[in-house]
Amino acid sequence: MSNIIGPLSELRVLEISRELPGAYCARALGAFGAKVIHVEAPRTGNKIRRVAPFYKDLPQHNRGALHNHVNLGKLGITLDVESGVGKRLLKELARNADILVEDQPAGAMEEKGLGYTDLAEINPGLVMTSLSNFGRKGPYRDYKASELILSGLSGPLYITGALDREPVKAGGRIVQFQAGMVAALLTMMAVRSRDFTGVGSRIDLSTMETQSGSADRWIPVLALYSQTGAIAERTRGIVLAGAGVVPTRDGYINTLNPTTPSRLKRVLNMIGGPELADSPEFANPVQSLAMVNEEFLLWSLQHYTAEAVDAGMRHGVMIGPVHTHETLHRDAHMLLRRPWVQVEHPEIGEQALPVRPAQLSATPMQVSRPAPRLGEHNRDVYCEDLGYSRSDLARLGRMGVV
Repeated sequence: MSNIIGPLSELRVLEISRELPGAYCARALGAFGAKVIHVEAPRTGNKIRRVAPFYKDLPQHNRGALHNHVNLGKLGITLDVESGVGKRLLKELARNADILVEDQPAGAMEEKGLGYTDLAEINPGLVMTSLSNFGRKGPYRDYKASELILSGLSGPLYITGALDREPVKAGGRIVQFQAGMVAALLTMMAVRSRDFTGVGSRIDLSTMETQSGSADRWIPVLALYSQTGAIAERTRGIVLAGAGVVPTRDGYINTLNPTTPSRLKRVLNMIGGPELADSPEFANPVQSLAMVNEEFLLWSLQHYTAEAVDAGMRHGVMIGPVHTHETLHRDAHMLLRRPWVQVEHPEIGEQALPVRPAQLSATPMQVSRPAPRLGEHNRDVYCEDLGYSRSDLARLGRMGVV
């Protein structure tokens, strides 16, 4: 029932997630063709549905931007996994699943009789990916955490920001999105192992640990400490001539730091001032910096972004536009490669959403379905997949199970 043809089209994923890492893990698998069944609580749904912003500022279940992004292409069903009937139905779903992604509190699945040992009895090949803030074992196991706390505990927060200020968190939900991608990678490793051995496994993923080994500046810092004992510090930043982000007539451009004379000469040629290199002020590093940056800024303010980028390309300057959401969708390179899909949402209309960052020759990108409305695919899953009748489904609904 997957509507994306891809290398993972034979995989069936059961997702019981409340938080972003689990949802994004399943979304990443679905982007390459896996059939993802997203399980939510009846009536209230997943809390990601209640995260702002909302389409036209109307806070409704199906209008959240985050929900429509991370649940793109999934089948959506409702199920009360706290009830006895709900637990039985979940076991029926797990029986035919390749992967189960869950982020319940540590020990919660075991208390429900839905732990890995319980489910492996009925499906020995199941790969169960359990995501949590700190993992299923350890002193922090039951602690609450936010993006800021996780970034601080794992270390990257310490090296982010200006030297003369307190550390600052990177914007958005970078920690949680990265944890989801790491989970998807580990899940596929476990599936690969299962395909050889016939035996599934449980993945115990800690979001904190995905950051303590983050490739975003932190691994070199840890390596430095392990080898020398030196503790890395934040920097004040380095201002170089003709480099960095500067405004144009209609936006911004970004240029490479010209750390060599030849690179700086290219910048001077680009802005039409090669003679600046022969001026007396140029011999003084402080005066040279001020002069070149002033001329560079005056030049950029007289050009549109596209003109400035074209000029940089002609003169061998590493340069690029600073895209907005709007201009990115008009970029010629992006229009050719199309890393997003156009989907029609019944309430919002047409959306352009990123799906996967690579094109596969044998399985090109397919148009995906929008994120599911609450319980939208109950009939497809319970009746068509599990064989229940419509009257059975209606009775389950009256009982509050679905």
